[in-house]
This record gives sequence, structure tokens and C-alpha cells, in this order.
Amino acid sequence: MNLRFRSKTACMLLLYLLMYLGAQGWSDSLLVSVHYTNRPLTEVLAGLADKYRIRFAYEPATIAGVRVSVHIENRPLEEAIALILGSSGLDFRIMEGRQVMIRPRRESDAPGGEQPPPPLHFEGYVRDLDTGLPLPYANISVHNTRWGVIGNKDGHFSFRIPHTDEPISLKITYIGYETRLIELEPGQSSLLIGLKAKNSTLETVEIQEKQPLLLGSGSGISQLSLSAGRLGTLPSLGSQDVFHALKYLPGVNALDEASIGLSIRGGSSEENLVLLDDINLYHIDHFWGIFSTFNPSAISQVDVYKSAFPLKYGGRTSSVIALQGRRGDSLRAHVEAGMDLLSGQLKLEVPLGRKFSLLLAGRRAYTDVVQSKLYQDLFAFASQQEENDIGIPLRQPPRDTLPHLVNTQDERRPRYHFYDLHAKASFQPRKGEYLDLNFFQGYDELDFSVNRTFVYFRAGLRQRIAEQTVNLTDWRNQGGSLRWHKEWNAAFTSHFSASYSQFEKNYRLTTDIERTTRHVTEKRRRIDMFERNYIRDFSLRAELQWQPGQQHLLQGGLFYQHNDLTYFLRINRRVIQQREPQGAMPAVYLEHTFSPAPFLSLNWGLRNHYSSLLKKTYLSPRISLKIKPVPRLELKAAWGRYHQFTRKVYLLSHLANLNAFWGLADGRHIPLSQATHSVLGFSLNYPHFQLDVEAYHKSLSGLLTYSTLHFAPEAVRDTERPLPDYRFFEGSGNAWGLDVLLRKSTGKYTAWLAYSLGRVMHQYEEL
Repeated sequence: MNLRFRSKTACMLLLYLLMYLGAQGWSDSLLVSVHYTNRPLTEVLAGLADKYRIRFAYEPATIAGVRVSVHIENRPLEEAIALILGSSGLDFRIMEGRQVMIRPRRESDAPGGEQPPPPLHFEGYVRDLDTGLPLPYANISVHNTRWGVIGNKDGHFSFRIPHTDEPISLKITYIGYETRLIELEPGQSSLLIGLKAKNSTLETVEIQEKQPLLLGSGSGISQLSLSAGRLGTLPSLGSQDVFHALKYLPGVNALDEASIGLSIRGGSSEENLVLLDDINLYHIDHFWGIFSTFNPSAISQVDVYKSAFPLKYGGRTSSVIALQGRRGDSLRAHVEAGMDLLSGQLKLEVPLGRKFSLLLAGRRAYTDVVQSKLYQDLFAFASQQEENDIGIPLRQPPRDTLPHLVNTQDERRPRYHFYDLHAKASFQPRKGEYLDLNFFQGYDELDFSVNRTFVYFRAGLRQRIAEQTVNLTDWRNQGGSLRWHKEWNAAFTSHFSASYSQFEKNYRLTTDIERTTRHVTEKRRRIDMFERNYIRDFSLRAELQWQPGQQHLLQGGLFYQHNDLTYFLRINRRVIQQREPQGAMPAVYLEHTFSPAPFLSLNWGLRNHYSSLLKKTYLSPRISLKIKPVPRLELKAAWGRYHQFTRKVYLLSHLANLNAFWGLADGRHIPLSQATHSVLGFSLNYPHFQLDVEAYHKSLSGLLTYSTLHFAPEAVRDTERPLPDYRFFEGSGNAWGLDVLLRKSTGKYTAWLAYSLGRVMHQYEEL
């Protein structure tokens, strides 16, 4: 009897040991990669369950209201779950059959009925040892234990562990940096940890392989994010550029190979809402669009909403490109200088106390002093564009001199330069709160003037013609913003901003002719043209976010925008166009995200616009749906209506050239632009790769061009000849397309492949 009992007991112990070792074995061999920011713990666990076929057991009330931020790459399951739970007060146990049990953390009773000692609390910041910049989402853990936490986006961490009298060592890890082990002194709780970047040849390999800078898809449909700090991994023309990098994303097409003008899912470049720290920008290029005005060293991240963008954004019908400026280092001063074949740049970061910082970044082209081969090639391209825009060839003499031309002297001394300046003053009084003051300015100036002399014979008489052409263009883009962001608690966040921006373009073209025959000199002005476009924007934003529970997320806000525009065009003594519209466009929006289950998310809301110029209210309903019918597969759909009041009008002049100017919808000449977006797609998410496919359709109305039905170049020279009448032509259109994105996001080497197929049709009934 005793032998049988002992045998049964031994078998049970052996079976339990095998089960434990089996559970330990599968958990150790499973490597987990997961990325979430301020999401409910239920959503994170559901994602792990779908992706790795893990079953979690817990009481719903135990994890209710718990939100986590976690960024883990290829970590063992036990370590990953310990980092996810962090300081939530929850414990876990890994069981057989891919099961994980989660329960509240238990404190052992103290002897004699005494209160147990309080837990140990650790907090601090993880930063780059050389630059002092924060390292977001670093892994901090107690060495040889399961206790740990993931830092936030500012490098801050905070967690508690049960009280112990044993020596404590913290292990800090971050991708691309050397792992650090810190022995803590008794009573030490606040830390400032610096990590040293690994000195290896891996970065060189990444550049040769063109490792993508795409960080991944955002939480919304048709949303992508880029890190400006990794632009060097992509090919560029002359220097790194933020907008050139966007051309490598699916659904984003350049107007030509060298231009930063972007057509996103069939839209035109002026239909893209471009925001820099909430500053609404209307002109974003240098050198006819070859470069953008954004200095990559002053930009931290770019979020692209290709369509179906959130309700907090409005005023455009195609897409949103939101750029976040980089904050300066609050610990150390930094000075960086550099130059390329076109420009020199300087960046300065100055700490003003532990909570204040200042960043200044500027670039200036030296092309008006030193003209490199690259500049000459680019200028040749730009000069061809300029001649096409003017409509009068600058390289040829007047037609009546060509048959008898015997000598030509062409003196062309073009001068061009640009500069841009970024400035950001930041104040972070406490965790989850910041106050930013931002400033931006970009400027271009081109002197394309030319003096030419022609000598020829007519009727046996020697004649000399001196032609002087003054061709001057300058662009100026300027803006500033004040932003206050605060996370009041885990459920409520607010964001307020006030911004100002202005864009001004001036163009002057005059040509004077002096004809000399013997001792007789005749002077006349061949053409005198002046064009000015000016737009001023003032905006206020108030955004609130409240999450009363796991199933509901409410977002709402107020928006006010006022535009003041001027467009003036004169050719010789005739004023072709003179417009000075101004108007206010307030808006209010409310958005609700309903997640009744981990596999279902419904987002819907309404944005209400009002135009003081049109004296009418416009509604913009939007809705999106995400469903996970099976693990790793997500189906998604979105629909929305969008309105644009500030328009770029394309001018097809009697000189047979295409130009453009900014205008404001007034209901008489310039109609309101409207678009309806529909998106349908799916995504497959596996541990080592992701596939995202989206089909879209856009219905467009209110398309506009400003043109005449016939051309008369001779009317420019003849000041008495009437010019053709210009008219506004309104049209409509449709855009269809398919975007495919395949990404490999883990391992030493990452890669992505993008494919876009699209068709766009615009129709103008009267043209």
C-alpha cells in the first residue's frame, strides 16, 4: 500500500515537473515583438493572443482600466510579459499549453501581525550618453528577476517591486546601444541613466541596403509614420530631404523625379494639409520644388494620413502631412555644422535649466557665391522651367532679327539663394505636460535677369539692338505657434495651440529694347509684368480626449481659422486680376471610438464647418471600422466627406503658360472643393512581416482652373490690342487606386516593398 502510494506520488511529481519544463521550454523559445502606446491592457493581451496563439486567463475586473505603453523587439515571453505588466500591480504565471495566468500581485504577511514594509520605487530617465537626447521606450528591469518596465516616449520610467534587503541591480537595454548594468546604492531611487551607442559597422550595411525609415502603420486607417532621423538611409538629390523620402511610400507619387510636389492617392499637392507643429503652411519648397523648406535635423517625426484622416483635421480634400519639430536637449549644449554641394547648415541646442531647452537650426545656400556643378545642372533645369512658365523664350532674339542675324552677345548672370530657419523653445514642467514656442521661416530669391546685344544688317544698314530683361522672383514663407499639451490623468488629455503663418510670392518681368540705326536710337518697352500672391493664416485649436472606460474613447474640439489673401496680376498697363478676399472658417467636431470586444473597433464622428464668406454650414461625417475575424487578419473600411475652402487656382494665361495662385472659396468665381473618400482593405500581421492592402475611391467636385479659350502672345507687345477675357471653369473628377505595402520589420535587416496602382480623371464641361 505504501509502495503504491509512493509510486503514485512520484509519478505525479514527475508529471508536474515535465509539465513545468514543457511550459518553461515553449515560453523560452518564443520570441515576442509588440508595440503599443497608451493602450488598454486588454487590447495588448488580445493582440498577443492573436499573433502568438497564447491563451490568457484573468478576471476582467483585475485589469480593468490598466493602460500600458510597450515597445518590445524579439524578447522571450516571460521577460516580455514582465515588461508589459511593469508597475501595474499584476503578477503572472506561465502554464502548459500556451497558457498564461494573470492575477493581482500578492504581498506576504509580515511576522507577528506587523505591516509589511513598503515596496521599493524606482524612477528616472534614459538618455543617449553622448547627445543627452531621451531614448524612448527603453527596457528597464531588475537583473535576474521578472520585474521591469518600458520607458515612455520621453525616456522616463517608473515602477515598484516588493521590498527586499538584497542588493539590487538594474539592467537597461535599448536597440543599437550597449546594455548597461547598474548596482544601486541602499535607498537610491532616482536615476539618470546614459547609454552609449554601439560602435559597429551595422549602420553602414543598413545604408548600402537602403534600410527603410518607415516605423510602421499608425493606429488609424491609411496612416504611416516616418522618422526624420533616418533619412540618410534613402537616396537623395544633393542633400537629405523629408518630402523626397515620402515618395517611397505606397500611394504617394511625385509630380516628377526631382520635385517634392506630392500627389497622394490622386490628389494635387495643394490638397495636402501640411502642418509643422500646428503651423499651417502653404509653400514648402526651395528651387522650384527640388528641395523642401524643412531642415531634416530640426524634424523628429512625420505622420502621413493618405485618406480617411481623423476629424481633428480639416480644410483639405486629399491628405494630411503632420511634421513634429525636434526638441532641444535639456541637459547638454550641442553645436553641429555641415555643408553639402549647395548649402551650409548649423544646429544649436541649448539647455535652459533641466526643464527648458532651445533648438535653433538654419540652412543657407551659397549658390550666389560659389556655383558647383550640381548647382549648374539644377539651375539649367530650373531655367527651362522658368522659360516655360513665362511663355517667352529667353534664349532667342525677337523674330524679326533672326533672318539677318550676324552676331549675338548674351550676358546672363543669374543669381539664386535660399535660406530657412527653425526655432523651438520647450518647457516641460512635469511628466505628461509640455509647452512649446515654435518659429519657422523660409526664403528664396532668384535673379534671372539677362542683357543681350544683336547686330545685323537690313537694307545695307548696320543695326544694333540692345535688350535688357529684368526677371526677379522671391518667395517667403513664415510661421509660428504656441502649443500646450497636458495629460491630466490616464483617461483625460488636452491640447491647445495658436498659430500664425504667411506666404508671399512676388514676380517681376520687364524687357526694354533699344534699336540703333546709324545715329538714330529708338527705345521701347516690350513687356512689363508684375504678379503678387499673399496669404495670411491665423488658427486656434482646442482638442480634448477622454476615455471613460475600456470600450469608449471620446475626442472633440474647437477650431478657428481666418485667411486673408491677395492676388494681383498686371501685364503692361492692364490689370488682369486683382482679388483681396478674406474670411473666417470656424469648426467643431466630436469623435467616438467604440471597442466592445478586442476584435472589433468602430470609429465615427462629425465635423461641422462654417464659412463667413459663403455664409453657410458644411457637415463632414466620417466613419471607420476594424474587424479581426481570425488571428493575424484585420479587415478595415472607412468613409468620409471633406471640404476645402482655401484653394490654389491654376491660371492658364494668354501667354500659353500654366501658373497658380491661392484664392478663397466665395461661391461666385471660386467654388468650394469637396471630396468623398472610401477605403476598403485588410492587413496580415505575422511576427516577422506584415502585409497591408488598401483599395480606395475619391469622388471630387469643385475642381477649378482660370483660363482663356484662345491665346494671343502678340497682345503682350501691342499695348493697344485688347487682351482675351479670362474665365473660371469648374470641373469634377474621380480617383481610383490600390496600395500594397509589404514589410519585414524584425531581425538585423528590415525591408519594405510598396506598390501603387491608380487612375485619375478630371472633367471640365466648358473647356
